[in-house]
Amino acid sequence: MDPVTSIPEDALLAIAEVAVAVLGFAAIVIALRRDSRDSGIDVLTAMRVRILAQTASTALLFSFLPIVLRSSSLSDEIAVSVSSGLLSATALASIIVGLTRQKITTGEQFLPESRTTDLIGAVIALLICLSLGARSVGYFPALGFGPYLGALVYLLLAAIAVFVRTVFFVAEIDQADLWEEAPEGEEEEEFAKERV
Repeated sequence: MDPVTSIPEDALLAIAEVAVAVLGFAAIVIALRRDSRDSGIDVLTAMRVRILAQTASTALLFSFLPIVLRSSSLSDEIAVSVSSGLLSATALASIIVGLTRQKITTGEQFLPESRTTDLIGAVIALLICLSLGARSVGYFPALGFGPYLGALVYLLLAAIAVFVRTVFFVAEIDQADLWEEAPEGEEEEEFAKERV
């Protein structure tokens, strides 16, 4: 077996395990957020949780795809090419749909709080899509499975980054709510300490 084009099942299964853990954390955030407030999740948090779930789910599904394709009696080289092409198309569609949805929801293509990070992330994602597309049509065969694994790891890192943003953003909202609900005057500090 050629190590360049052979499918690294251990790495793919590790990526799948991390993706399941990230999805579990997303479910916990949703459950705790819904229990802590009667009004449910605010629009920005809902958008972040959707992005988190989408990126982690994509990493999970595409970590199994090459293994499934190989088990259907395709060669490793064809499985790598097909998987790379499908992941490239899916990632590109997700970027376009996600940015369009964010523009519609928030009125801005990139949110001011994370504009630089999001812009850099979008450029990196587009470069990954290009490398996957080139790999899927047979360019750069010496890269083997590298671009595919890199794309899956990038998806997981993006999901983890969104998770961290969501947790800290939710904490900021809860802290702001704490001070909004506190009574005026001397009781304010005591009320805040009781809530914490």
